Amino acid sequence: MQQQKKQKQKSYIVVYFAIALVVVIIAVAGTIFGIVKHNQNKKNPTTAKTTVSQEEKESGEEKSKEATAKIQMTGDVLLHQTTAGDTVPGAAKSGGTYDFHKYFSEVDDYIDADMALCDIEGTVDIYGDNKDLAYYPQFNLPHEILPCLKDLGFTGIVTANNHIWDYSSEGAYATVENIKKEGLLEFGTYASEEATKKPYIVDVNGIKVGVLAWTDSTNGSYMDEEHINFITKTFNSDDIASADKILEDVKILQDNGAEFIIACLHWGVEYQDEPGDTQRQIAKKLIDGGVDFIMGNHPHCLQPMEKLSTKRGDKTVDRYVTYALGNFIGDQIVLDKEGLKTQQAAIVTIQIKKNSDGSVDITSGEYLPVLTHAYYQDGVKNDYKVLPMTALKDKPIPCAYASEDYFASSYERVTKLLGNALPVSKFAAGKQMPENT
Repeated sequence: MQQQKKQKQKSYIVVYFAIALVVVIIAVAGTIFGIVKHNQNKKNPTTAKTTVSQEEKESGEEKSKEATAKIQMTGDVLLHQTTAGDTVPGAAKSGGTYDFHKYFSEVDDYIDADMALCDIEGTVDIYGDNKDLAYYPQFNLPHEILPCLKDLGFTGIVTANNHIWDYSSEGAYATVENIKKEGLLEFGTYASEEATKKPYIVDVNGIKVGVLAWTDSTNGSYMDEEHINFITKTFNSDDIASADKILEDVKILQDNGAEFIIACLHWGVEYQDEPGDTQRQIAKKLIDGGVDFIMGNHPHCLQPMEKLSTKRGDKTVDRYVTYALGNFIGDQIVLDKEGLKTQQAAIVTIQIKKNSDGSVDITSGEYLPVLTHAYYQDGVKNDYKVLPMTALKDKPIPCAYASEDYFASSYERVTKLLGNALPVSKFAAGKQMPENT
């Protein structure tokens, strides 16, 4: 009898232990799942979506989930291997490969957003294995620039520009394919007339961000007739009526649920410090028509940034236009433009918030002025760095291609040109600021 009692007690212990073990496994699994889910959303912020509860739907009191997102935008990625600059040879490695990461070591900590956009001037590795690379007047850039930009923190590439036409439709579509293979979003090149009607909408931390991409210049002589009318969306920045074409896209985005709209416009006159009067009129018309931020490029130098007041429903809100953000990376020193302005650019950051009523506000913003600095050895350029001007504005530094007050004068020029629509960033962290050239 005593033996049976002991066996019974043992059986209870085994059962209790098994139940406890199951509880622990479920708890641990739940924790791991939660961590994985959190990390996935952190790593891929554009996949994090907001949802409406079933109770809200059934009660008829469906409300938007409040959400926030950080968006960054900058200028042209312009790579050369010509007398105009050697940004490609400076990144060359053995075996016909390249590594551009070192160019951006001083700003990689700054580029950190839920959505980050830049414009690549040219096609990328259209024949594969970096065959037949070219730099001017037609651009076929090394493949390695794409993973570099992704590692830097960019999430999307704008291709609506004149140089995407450099190698006809085959070059354009090969570039798009290469961009997508690297896990980057692409905006601005279309495979068919039908595709031009499909909106670009990205869920960024629960905010539906619509993106437009248009260019006012094309290298038309390179494009085949079959694709010339739709491969990129084109407009005339000297004609105010062109805004109506772009506003048709705005309507499509709005009808498909876009809550915040960015217009990427490749426009304006190269090397000019100011936009044209018609550009300003177009910008105002687009902002009033539903565009929330205009990311301008093409002139290869900075142009002003403006804050425009407009209406969103019954609310008066502030929206922004950057007419040109300059060369994010580029060497056009040989052109000897005033103040070496081709070396200067800006990275713009905005914080946006979706409210419970579905409206989206720009809650804050700033810009970081940067410049592409060329390093010389024995009179020959051999390296480059994109440097934050905020870290250099108070330092007289010997420079092989300009006076020692070049960095300070560049900061003064850029901040005066861009104005006070947004404040200057206080970011000044540099790991390897130049002491000399």
